[in-house]
Amino acid sequence: MKKTNIKKQYSDALYWASSNKTKDFEYHIGRVIEAVLRKLIHYSKKNDKITYSNKIIAEHTFMGEETIRKAIQRLDKIGYLSNVSTRLSNKGEFKTRRTMYIQWDFISDVLSQVPKPEVSKEIAKEAAEDIPIKESTPVETNTDETAILATDLNHKDEVAITTSTADAKQLTTYSSNSTSTIPDIVITDEKLKCLKKISNNPELSIEEVESWGQDSLKNLFYGDNGIWTINDSSLENHYLIKYTHRGGSNFNLYNKNKINEQLELNIDDFNYYMEVRGIEFKDFRAKDYSTIKSYGLLKRPVLN
Repeated sequence: MKKTNIKKQYSDALYWASSNKTKDFEYHIGRVIEAVLRKLIHYSKKNDKITYSNKIIAEHTFMGEETIRKAIQRLDKIGYLSNVSTRLSNKGEFKTRRTMYIQWDFISDVLSQVPKPEVSKEIAKEAAEDIPIKESTPVETNTDETAILATDLNHKDEVAITTSTADAKQLTTYSSNSTSTIPDIVITDEKLKCLKKISNNPELSIEEVESWGQDSLKNLFYGDNGIWTINDSSLENHYLIKYTHRGGSNFNLYNKNKINEQLELNIDDFNYYMEVRGIEFKDFRAKDYSTIKSYGLLKRPVLN
C-alpha cells in the first residue's frame, strides 16, 4: 500500500480546489488565493514555520498587502493553514509576530477528492465488452512460510523475534493450498454512480450494466486497469475486501462479503503478512481476512 506523498503531489489538489467544478465545495479557493497558498508552500520547503509578514509576501507575489491579508485569512478559515500569533514587548512597545503552518492533512483530503479522468461512453463499453479478460491467477503455494521464517530465526545477529504456539499455528495457515472463487459483481448504487460518471451517461441503468456479463464486469472493475480504486487511501479488491488508510500506524480492513465485518490493524504488520504470503492486495481473500481475525498479525521482525 503506497502512501501518497502530498508534499510532492499537492499541485493536483490545488488545481482541483481552484477549478470551477469545485465552486460549491467548502474547500474551493479562487485563483488569487491559490497563488498565495503556492507561495506559502514554497516558503515551507525551507522552513515549516512561515514567519513572513504580509508586506514581504506581497512583494514576493506582486500583490497588494490587503489582498495577502484576506487570502491568508480565508486559507486559515477553510483549513489550508493554521497560524499562531505571539505578542512581544520591547521597552513597553508591543508587537505581534505571526507563525503560519501548512495543513498537509487537509490538502491530502482535498487530493483524495480529485476524480479520475473521464472516458467516453464508447471507451467504457469497449472496456466492458471487448477487452480480453485477464483473470487473476489464484494464489497456490506449496512453500512452508513457517520454514521461511525459521530460516530468519537462525540469523540471530540479523533478526530478533520470538514465536509463541499461537504464532506457529497462525503461520501454518499462511501456507494454504485452497483457492477462492471470485464473487460475482453486484452493481451497487455506488458502482452505478461511478459508471455513469466515467461513461458520461447519466441514463445508464443497472439492467444495462448487468447485461455486459460477469467476466466483463470483473475485468472492468478489478482487472489490471480496473476502475475500482476509490482513492489512494481506500481500495476494494475483487474478493470484496476493502481497506482504508488515512495515515498513521493503523488502518481499517473490511470483509464486505458480510455485514459489519471490520478489523483495525497495524499497517506495518499487515504489510509483513502480505510479504510472507507473497501477494498483492488484489489477491487478498476472505480466507486471509478470517486468518487474521482468528489469530491476529505477527509483528514484523526487528532488525538489530
